Amino acid sequence: MVGFLFPVNNADDESAFTYGEKSGKGPRRWGEINPHWQACKNGSMQSPIDLIDTRVQVLSHLGRLNRDYKPAPATVKNRGHDITVRWKGDAGEIKINGTKYKLLQFHWHSPSEHTINGSRYELFSVFRFISSANSTTRITLPS
Repeated sequence: MVGFLFPVNNADDESAFTYGEKSGKGPRRWGEINPHWQACKNGSMQSPIDLIDTRVQVLSHLGRLNRDYKPAPATVKNRGHDITVRWKGDAGEIKINGTKYKLLQFHWHSPSEHTINGSRYELFSVFRFISSANSTTRITLPS
């Protein structure tokens, strides 16, 4: 068994929105909740999205995901809609198609932000990375 001990910060007030459709503050209402979020009611491919088999492309020529994670100091924060781990030091990296991406942050959503073929999972994990050219990437895993 592996355990982690992190300092935990109190939740920010992010109760203005949820990922739950039945809450009245779910994704279909985001564009109405806050004037800064109006694009949420006009777009068709912004978060949350349904990852449908027919839209997903497998790029097998990229090979295996090379990852090299390291222990590093971190803080854990409950932001209301997710639990976030932010590393303060070098927590390692991944390499995609020859480009190295530094691990910045990891967070969990419950329920999941996105759906897969229409199914919403109880938990969704997101790893956030950045390259030296400030290009970002994410790895997401349903749980």
